[in-house]
Amino acid sequence: MAAADYRLCDVCDAKTFYDTTLGYEFEEDSWAPFDEIDKKRGWKLGNLGDWICICKECSEKYKVVLMDREEDE
Repeated sequence: MAAADYRLCDVCDAKTFYDTTLGYEFEEDSWAPFDEIDKKRGWKLGNLGDWICICKECSEKYKVVLMDREEDE
C-alpha cells in the first residue's frame, strides 16, 4: 500500500494505521482557520479539532499528553 493510504507517525513518518476509510476533505482554502485542519498535512476530518498519531516504536520513547490550552500559554 502507498504511504498516502496511511496515517503516518507524527514523530518518524512511519506508516501507523490504514486510514483510507476515514472521511478526509482536502482544505484548498489557504485562509481556513488552523483549528479546522490538520496543521501538518492540510486535511479536514469531520469534527476533529486536533490529534496526534505515533507508531508503536515511537510510543516506547514518547507519550501523548492532553492539557488545557491556557496552561500552554
